[in-house]
Amino acid sequence: LRDSRVSLVELVDLVLRDHVGVRGAVDGVGVVGDVGDDHGLLGHDFLSRQALTLDYRQRTVTFGDAPAKAAKVRFELRARDIIVPASVNGQPPVPALLDTGAAPVVVLPRTAARLGLRGYSAPLWPGVGFATARSLAVGATELRDVPVIIHEPPRETRDPAGFELILGTAFLAQYRLTIHYPERYVVFRRP
Repeated sequence: LRDSRVSLVELVDLVLRDHVGVRGAVDGVGVVGDVGDDHGLLGHDFLSRQALTLDYRQRTVTFGDAPAKAAKVRFELRARDIIVPASVNGQPPVPALLDTGAAPVVVLPRTAARLGLRGYSAPLWPGVGFATARSLAVGATELRDVPVIIHEPPRETRDPAGFELILGTAFLAQYRLTIHYPERYVVFRRP
């Protein structure tokens, strides 16, 4: 990643002028981040005013609202992170970080113990457990037999947002994900 000054970016009818950001790629998309973050070209200051849809299978990002009849799940912004309620194995929901750049679904060890998730370890990955959640749900969206990693992320990563679970692309890539920042909701739709 390297610092970059962009004089003009036009995305359909959205225009960004004189943006100073970091150039990089997130799963080949390369459109998310701010100077000082490790996320890409367009930053939270721009994206937080938009509604956007990520389609991992088509590798596209489009701007605009979700369909009117879509089931919306409210989110909370904590330290600029999107937090949604997620339920594992039918248990009461826990705060989950929606992380479009993370690959796995990660469950913190104390949460895994409370939810009854038992992982196995691998010799090459000390301190990391591997398990399968029978179900993982966000609102009405539910996946079955989801591989999860049981791991404690660095304190500086988890403390500002206060999450117990990370929803990475192992979950997110199964859907077209719309994030509507101004109205604080997400929508998951099957491609």
